[in-house]
Amino acid sequence: MLKMVTANRLGDGEIVYLTRSGGWSPGLAEGYAFEGNEEEDRMLSIAAKAEADLLIVVAYAIDVTCDDDGLAPISQRERIRSEGPTVRTELRRRAATSAHGQG
Repeated sequence: MLKMVTANRLGDGEIVYLTRSGGWSPGLAEGYAFEGNEEEDRMLSIAAKAEADLLIVVAYAIDVTCDDDGLAPISQRERIRSEGPTVRTELRRRAATSAHGQG
């Protein structure tokens, strides 16, 4: 199963995803999807350093799928985190936010 590491950026609380290069992006599409326990341990280790450096808080791995439409979280909770609220839809995150990520 594919996984990805997510957290909240400490400075502004923004939901972010760990990228392949070890940066953090608010765009799910720029997050690094991986398989395997060793890679999960490696990515969580990178996240732990970012927590120690006070860049992010509460890092953890989530399950994701990948299809023709791209990456998507499996759980309802993570879909809401990645897309925004289920009410007041004008406040939802836009797909364009992935263009503002840090890689």
